[in-house]
Amino acid sequence: MLGVAGFIIFKDDKDHETNNFEASFIKTTKMNETNNVRTEIKGIILALQTLGIQFLEYSSDVTLFTDCNAVVNLVGRRASLEANKYISKKSKSVLANADIYKELFELFDKFKPKIIWVKGHSPQKENDLIQKNFSFIDRLVRKKLRTALLIS
Repeated sequence: MLGVAGFIIFKDDKDHETNNFEASFIKTTKMNETNNVRTEIKGIILALQTLGIQFLEYSSDVTLFTDCNAVVNLVGRRASLEANKYISKKSKSVLANADIYKELFELFDKFKPKIIWVKGHSPQKENDLIQKNFSFIDRLVRKKLRTALLIS
């Protein structure tokens, strides 16, 4: 399944609060994953890896905004997932996303991001600052996905 993930790294709260996209790092990446949740998680992994490689000076106070409930819920499920060694209780097989869960948790341990769920695709007139910034990258990602789908 073709998907596109994207993220913005703002240098500081001021750039975030003023929608200063020109001074920020913006990245979109095409991915061939099995489902959209996997694409979302891989996008977050890429964002945190990029932060650690290119923007380490900004990594002491990380806030992660996502519209993916699976990511938000994953943090709460971590203890159970690790206790069960990422094995499904029903099928007794390793979870399909175990590999990226482990990778994500390692990065969460490193950066300790504050995670904030954002309602995706909300009407512009209802958007607050966070939703405006989120909407910017969301529109960029969807445009990139449409282009990729036309090409493939």
